[in-house]
Amino acid sequence: MPAELPERLEAGTLNLPAIASLLEGARHTFRNFTHFGKILLSYTERLINGLSEIPAATVYSKPNPAGIVSFKIDGISSEDAADILNSEYDVAVRGGFHCAPLMHKALGTEKEGLIRASLSVHNSVNEIDYFIKAIKRMRG
Repeated sequence: MPAELPERLEAGTLNLPAIASLLEGARHTFRNFTHFGKILLSYTERLINGLSEIPAATVYSKPNPAGIVSFKIDGISSEDAADILNSEYDVAVRGGFHCAPLMHKALGTEKEGLIRASLSVHNSVNEIDYFIKAIKRMRG
């Protein structure tokens, strides 16, 4: 083992393929950052508009280039909604408090949390529309 830090704390061979892949992924994202942001802005706008048409849904997000939309559905906890979306519609979202209890207290969502959809540039408009239809079926 090497005597110098931090090498003496590292056991085994470094995962060089993973390191190289991470570097290339970062380069790809950096080269396409503006383009990806425009796509995600349009995707979040589409999702927010669709959810806003559902009386039982309350949206807490604005269109954004990060691809994040947080919302709640009246009468169902965020965790239960996430489970239903996963098991019945094959849609992955996160339900809960998202490591932000003070934000939930400020929003008045500290009892049920929120549902967070994290969109990607690899999603499609059809997938967003399918997601909206799934929410409508749950509580339309």
